[in-house]
Amino acid sequence: MLALTGTCDLLAPAREDADRAAGRSEPRAEDAADDGLRCEVVQLRRALQTRPEIDLARGILMASFGLSAEEAWDVLVMASQNTNTKLHRLAADVVTTVNGTPLPDPLQKHLTAAVARITTVDDQQA
Repeated sequence: MLALTGTCDLLAPAREDADRAAGRSEPRAEDAADDGLRCEVVQLRRALQTRPEIDLARGILMASFGLSAEEAWDVLVMASQNTNTKLHRLAADVVTTVNGTPLPDPLQKHLTAAVARITTVDDQQA
């Protein structure tokens, strides 16, 4: 997450000051490797938290619209990009529709448009 947001670099000045205080003029390679691993762990934890809900949303789209797993993924990604909504938040909204909560109008329109685009492309390829 830190690598994606570019915040890993924010930690560098503090490390450089600590290295100078300890008498080291060059940053250690281990520090860079540790930063990379920390970033990767944060990203993996985030993925583990959000993936189940995304998979549920894909299943709902597959069942509702007769889409394949890949098509449902493409619909979620397309709608997420077009609405500037994080994929996991869009997926959470889709999952709540099972309980009868309607999607917000703009989100519903973009999701419907994405399904229409995906199914139209598939029909043309067939």
